[in-house]
Amino acid sequence: MGERYDLVIIDCPPNLGMLTVNALGAAHGAVLVTEAGLFAADGVALMRDTIGSVQQHYNPDLTIRGVLLNKWEPTTLAGREWRLTLQEALGSSCWTRPSPSVR
Repeated sequence: MGERYDLVIIDCPPNLGMLTVNALGAAHGAVLVTEAGLFAADGVALMRDTIGSVQQHYNPDLTIRGVLLNKWEPTTLAGREWRLTLQEALGSSCWTRPSPSVR
């Protein structure tokens, strides 16, 4: 497939089931989409652990290409703090232009 397409997106449900593990096994890179919040940060940590397991057992070339912060509210203190927390934990892989929450 790599010869025919520059980019293939496999959109998975927000869980760590077999569909997600199989998609990670077939992928070259993963982009994690998350919200700014405690449960979301826990989910990113679990996904990073899962990616580490997939790298170890199935796909050593798999990388995390980035983390996209979704539903981020720059006007709230909590939103700004969670963005900083994610950036500190993830470094340059946390994309600095999160999409703001739309109400």
